[in-house]
Amino acid sequence: MIALGILAVLLAVAFFVYRYFSRMRFKERHLEMELRNTQKIIDIKEQELKTYIIDLSRKNAIISGLQEETQPQTEPDEPTEDEISALLEQKILTDDDWEQFRSRFRAIYPGFFSRIRESGVTLTEAETRILVLMRLELNGPDMAGILGISPQSVRVCKMRLKKKLNAVGYETVEAFLEYLIG
Repeated sequence: MIALGILAVLLAVAFFVYRYFSRMRFKERHLEMELRNTQKIIDIKEQELKTYIIDLSRKNAIISGLQEETQPQTEPDEPTEDEISALLEQKILTDDDWEQFRSRFRAIYPGFFSRIRESGVTLTEAETRILVLMRLELNGPDMAGILGISPQSVRVCKMRLKKKLNAVGYETVEAFLEYLIG
């Protein structure tokens, strides 16, 4: 009788343990499925962001072409003050475009800009833009086209950023980028 009682208790415990592990496997599968779906959404949003950047660079190229067509031809040795001030005020990637891009980027990578602030490294707006485009794995010429600057300017900005980051303990810009992504 005692043996049957112990056997019944063991069967009941085994049933509840089996049920518990079944639930845990179900929850694990459910979480894995949610993770895959979330990753798919992130991939889609990242692709949308890249498409937006490409569209923006095309728009900027068209604007540059129109501005070059409408500017009067003067001798290259003597630019006028108006031309110089117009050149200094010209922004291929306008502040409005940057803010719209930044909000889309923030939706996909929510902690990126806050991690920059938390790092304690003081970055210029240009350095932040370079980091954002590096996060999207764009190369130098693509960055230059998007930002409306020369590839040489992108390299110079990266070098200054590297020096600044070396001073605070990061060996490379990529190491700092890994910290921001992490």
